[in-house]
Amino acid sequence: MESFVIGIFVVIALVFLAALAFLAWLVFMIVRSLYRGVVGAVKLPAKAVSHVPRLAPAPKSPPQLQYFPVRAPEIQWARCPRDRCRTPNPPDAQFCRRCGMNLVAAKVSASPTNGRMLARA
Repeated sequence: MESFVIGIFVVIALVFLAALAFLAWLVFMIVRSLYRGVVGAVKLPAKAVSHVPRLAPAPKSPPQLQYFPVRAPEIQWARCPRDRCRTPNPPDAQFCRRCGMNLVAAKVSASPTNGRMLARA
């Protein structure tokens, strides 16, 4: 019974603190609104402006990108000797990057390079 009464007092105290916080917020909001209304009603006269303010120019649109085909430099690629793989690998590779086959004994063959596209502004 004693813990029940203490629990009721704790709940009442929490409700009282919440109501007090709400009341403080409400008073603050009312005072702020009144202050803004008074300051808005009593505006100080603006200084005389010697020139008319001009609008800022419209921002320019970003430049359109133009794409030009560029050929990659000719590099001797090591092709995988497996008929099913035939993956081009870097010239200094010892193993195929796709299937893992040994490339040391493989012949270096020229790989046809496809043109790639680079963006220029």
